[in-house]
Amino acid sequence: MNMGDDWLAASPDGVVDKFVYHLPSRGVLEIKCPFFNGDMTKATPWKRIPIYYVPQAQGLMEILDQDWMDYYVWTTKGSSLFRLHRDEEYWQLLKTALSDFWWKNVQPAKELCKRSNIRNPFVELASHKPEPKHEVFRQSGSSCWGRVGTNSYGEGLKWNRWISLEGRCFASQRFSSSSMFSFIAAMSATMTKIIKEMLPPDVRVARDAQDLLIECCVEFINLISSASNEVCNRVDKRTIAPEHVLKALEVLGFGEYIEEVYAAYEQHKLETVDTESWEVEQ
Repeated sequence: MNMGDDWLAASPDGVVDKFVYHLPSRGVLEIKCPFFNGDMTKATPWKRIPIYYVPQAQGLMEILDQDWMDYYVWTTKGSSLFRLHRDEEYWQLLKTALSDFWWKNVQPAKELCKRSNIRNPFVELASHKPEPKHEVFRQSGSSCWGRVGTNSYGEGLKWNRWISLEGRCFASQRFSSSSMFSFIAAMSATMTKIIKEMLPPDVRVARDAQDLLIECCVEFINLISSASNEVCNRVDKRTIAPEHVLKALEVLGFGEYIEEVYAAYEQHKLETVDTESWEVEQ
């Protein structure tokens, strides 16, 4: 980091500097020991890195000037290992929000605390409270959590390897700086809208419960995507078509949803045609 960024700091679990084929390889190690409902014995190895850990990972790599990060996840039921790669474009977005938070909120509040005897911080420091969502995220599709690429979440994520050995799962993920940005944002916005529509106005959903619902949606889409890809490969096609998705639903035991999914697909086609026609007329 340059001297102008001395307000940034990071504390990794480990730093790896080694040579591979006579070339330098510089990485960061992060170790997680997850709990489930406060009980470590109920936790299972991650199938993917939770999206809310991505800012931490990218920040560590940038601040320490490393090229990749290995996430090692230990549980009593086995372990998993993931590799993320540095995404400078993602970091620039994240740094913009962090910088504004530090210089516009934290620093002014610190100066005020030095000058005054703060008795009620919730009131006296209220003017320095940050907005719930930074402007850069509102402009770029609501959320920065998704800017890490996908295919467990959408397109872009490349699985380099997956090996199971004696109850331990090892995987490597290469995140491109592409489309998951808008995918997770749209997923989050859609789920929030559905929740608000289905529940009484005086009932709220905790943030962790909402995050869990989104994770469930992501997991389901990953399942359907993988099955659709297998169907596509069986018929020697290179592009997954709607009929492959419908067949995947049947194979996975979700046949009762096929009619509804097909109706939604037909509606989507009509809306797309209407939109294209309107754009031509304009």
